[in-house]
Amino acid sequence: MTYKKTKFSFVLAALLCSLTITAQKTTWEERGDSCMKAFNLFQALDCYSQALKQQDMPELRMKVAECHYRRGNYRECISTLQTLQASQLSHNALHQLFYSYKALGDTENFKQTGKLILGQYPMDSEILVDLCHEYNLEMNLFGTFHAVDEYIAKDSTNLAVNRVIAEAEFFQKEYQGAMYSYKKLLAAGDSSYITYFSIGVCAEQLSRYDDQPLGDKVNLQVEAVDYLKRAVAVSDSAQAAPFYHLGNLYNEMKNYQESENCFQKAIQLLSPDPSVMNICWSGLAESLYCTGQYERAAHAFETALSFHSQSITSLYYLSICYEGYGDKAKAKLQLENFLNKAYTIDNPSENLKQMIADAKQRLSRLK
Repeated sequence: MTYKKTKFSFVLAALLCSLTITAQKTTWEERGDSCMKAFNLFQALDCYSQALKQQDMPELRMKVAECHYRRGNYRECISTLQTLQASQLSHNALHQLFYSYKALGDTENFKQTGKLILGQYPMDSEILVDLCHEYNLEMNLFGTFHAVDEYIAKDSTNLAVNRVIAEAEFFQKEYQGAMYSYKKLLAAGDSSYITYFSIGVCAEQLSRYDDQPLGDKVNLQVEAVDYLKRAVAVSDSAQAAPFYHLGNLYNEMKNYQESENCFQKAIQLLSPDPSVMNICWSGLAESLYCTGQYERAAHAFETALSFHSQSITSLYYLSICYEGYGDKAKAKLQLENFLNKAYTIDNPSENLKQMIADAKQRLSRLK
């Protein structure tokens, strides 16, 4: 009897211990789930990690990986998911692996994971489009056309998929096919900048074919201008590319005034920000000046001044550089230039006062 009681007590204790552990595990996982619902990824990661210590399960590893992914820790997401077999990964986890590789620029694993996903989920258009876009960038256009075949056979209306097909045709310089594809996109409601721009460029390129009859050539030029103007309107005149193509077309159409206007606008949009260029060249000039490379520093200060001619500081240091490599005439001229501009400043800073005093002494030595 005593033996039976002892055995019963042991079994009961083991059962209670097991239930306690299960309850604790469930509690940590449930806490993590609650944190995820509240978008508290930091606490969710801690809860799932605690749960994982108690019982290692693929589902918990994927939850940990999701926390890493959504917190931008792509390497840790990949590292966590790589501990599981591909067959154990959920569709969501595969997506996270795919986009983690993309975020890190790991193109080969990005493509391999994309193909793995499409092997299991051939109608996953999001993965298909991003994979094919990568193929297009690599000019692996066969890869794109091969990848979309199965999908298009079942769904030919997906705008994103049709867009990547048009992109492949455009990159392949199949301008007739690309133009047709982009016009289909436009008819389906894709009235974006890239659609208008691409149709315009396709028409422009087709107009240049040697075997194009004169009448068709003119019609294509007019069509190209029309769509490129629409691209300009959609982009609020902020893109240089359509102006460049319009400039070329107007040249071919002997409308030279419009061509000039378009090229001027393209140049204006392509020109760098003067304030940024001034800062960069001034920084370079300062580093050269500090190492005694006065002639190179002078050139850098001159370039900086070409972007911001009123920079008092650049004028001052330019004069010192001229003097440093022995061009006293230029040094004297720049010192006078500096002093003339410095005197016009109301309430000069202490630093500027020191520069003015030093410039006067230098100028007196050079006279």
